Amino acid sequence: MIERKGNLAADLHGHSFWSGEGMSRYGVNSALEQACRIGLGIVAFTEHSSPLSHLGLEYNIVGRTLKARQDRGLSSPLVILGQEVSCREGNTFPHVLVLGHDLSLPRIKPIPALKSVEETIRIAHQAGLLVVAAHPTPEPTFTSLSYRKVREVAEKMTDAWDGVETTSLRRGKDEEAIKIARELGITGYAGSDFHRLAEIGMAGAYFSPEVPFSDPEAVLDYLRTKPNLETFVDLTKLPKTRNLMLWLRNRVNRKNGR
Repeated sequence: MIERKGNLAADLHGHSFWSGEGMSRYGVNSALEQACRIGLGIVAFTEHSSPLSHLGLEYNIVGRTLKARQDRGLSSPLVILGQEVSCREGNTFPHVLVLGHDLSLPRIKPIPALKSVEETIRIAHQAGLLVVAAHPTPEPTFTSLSYRKVREVAEKMTDAWDGVETTSLRRGKDEEAIKIARELGITGYAGSDFHRLAEIGMAGAYFSPEVPFSDPEAVLDYLRTKPNLETFVDLTKLPKTRNLMLWLRNRVNRKNGR
């Protein structure tokens, strides 16, 4: 995390064991411990679409973990609970972030996977959730919408997007995604898309210290105003092998127009 005195740093995209993809081999509690260790103020859990992640939502594992930490007198960052939903577009499964599940509920109904992007947006908005285009790319990939598709959805649906992910470890600061956010008048979201504890807080956004964020709902209310967030990305604290892998992947992605 890049320190910025007086600002609240937020990582708005991340995963734990409950994503069920086998990459994230740590629990929610370990992720919260790491977030506290590095001074992260806000962290979002956005697990992938999988039977395990749906089970984790249905039993509100994140909310239960937060309650257990509170009962033990342990501090935690503000937590935003969401999903990284796999949609269905032909032979691809682009991801859409939804944010704002109620952490106080004993059980949470997941947003279903494998719907069209438009249907996913409708279902999420009906549930009162924020919808963000995750890590868009120049051309459609197996898990990402193209820039063109993000714009087309915005043209077809009024207020389709609450935001577009402009900054991540995967793509760094994406200038075209930043341009889309400005064109549509929506927020440029930022998150590391962490799948390892060391990645938590390596990309994110600063929230103004002038806005009081007493609970997750206050953060969500602020995001609903579509603020212009200052984002950051920092690879310097990653293990050298992981840092090199991300750097090489970013170079290949940009060379191949992805």
